[in-house]
Amino acid sequence: MRWLLILILISPWSYSEGNLLSDPDFDNASSLDGVTSWKTFIEPGPTAYPTLSPISHSGEYSAHLFTSKKYDAEPYNNWSQIIRDVPEAERFWLSGSVRTEGDATASLWIQFFQYSPLKVLKADSVSADETHGWKRLRLSIKPPPSVDFIMIRCVIEGEGQAWFDSLIFSDQPKDHSMADDLTLLEDFDDFEVEPLPPRTEVIVDQSALDVIQAAEAMKEMVNRLAVENREVLSRLDRIQDDLVEFKRKTLTQAMEEVLLEPLEVVYSAHPLVPFGYERNGVKEN
Repeated sequence: MRWLLILILISPWSYSEGNLLSDPDFDNASSLDGVTSWKTFIEPGPTAYPTLSPISHSGEYSAHLFTSKKYDAEPYNNWSQIIRDVPEAERFWLSGSVRTEGDATASLWIQFFQYSPLKVLKADSVSADETHGWKRLRLSIKPPPSVDFIMIRCVIEGEGQAWFDSLIFSDQPKDHSMADDLTLLEDFDDFEVEPLPPRTEVIVDQSALDVIQAAEAMKEMVNRLAVENREVLSRLDRIQDDLVEFKRKTLTQAMEEVLLEPLEVVYSAHPLVPFGYERNGVKEN
C-alpha cells in the first residue's frame, strides 16, 4: 500500500485513449518549427512570444506564452488547435495543467464553429492566475447543433508568463479523473482500534488474547506507515522544489538566448478567426 501511494504521487496523470487532441503534451517537437498540430497567435506590440518550454507538467516540454507588458487592448495571444472530425456527443470535457508568473492569467478555451457563414456558435473557458505552480483546470460544455469544427485554445491575458501542458479533450468524463484530486490519508494519529471489553479471568481465552495482540500490532504498523508516508511526502516536496528551480534557471537562460535572435511568429487578424495565419508572407489555412 505504501508503494502504491508513492506511485500515485510520482505519476499524477495518465493520458486518455479517447483524447481528441493531437500532441496534447507538446512533446512531438523540440522547437516551434517542428510543431504541426498547434498554431500560435501573437499580436504585434509589446515584447511577446511563444516558445516550447522545458518547464513541463509531464514529458519534456510545455506550451509557453510570454508578454512583457500589457497591451492597450487585450489580444488574447494563444496556442490553438482545430478539431475537424467532431464526434457526436451530448457533452465534451476539456482539462489541462497550467501555471503562471507575474500578473498573467492562463485560460483554456473551447469554441464551436460553423463554416458558412463563419461564426462562433458557442464558447466557454476556464482560467487560473497566481498559480505558484501547476494547477489542473477542467471545463464541461454541451455542444450546440450543427458544429463544423471545434477550436481549443491555450490563452494568456495580462502581463507575465503562462505555461500549458497535459491537455485532454474528450466526450467522456472518466478521461478527466486525476490523481491530483486524490486526498491521501496522512493523519493516522487519530486512528484508534475499537476498545475491547475489559478482560476478566472468566471470559478471556487464548483466542481473545490473539485478537487483542493482533489489534495492537495493527495499530503500531499503521502509526509506523503514517510516519514513513509523511517522510516520503516531505522528500517529494523537496525534490519538486529543486526541479522547479532548475527548470526556472534553464528557462531564464533559454529566454536570454531567444531574445538575442529575431523570432518568427505566426499572426492572424483576430484570435477568434481560425484562418488567415501567415508565415514568412505565405498565407496558410
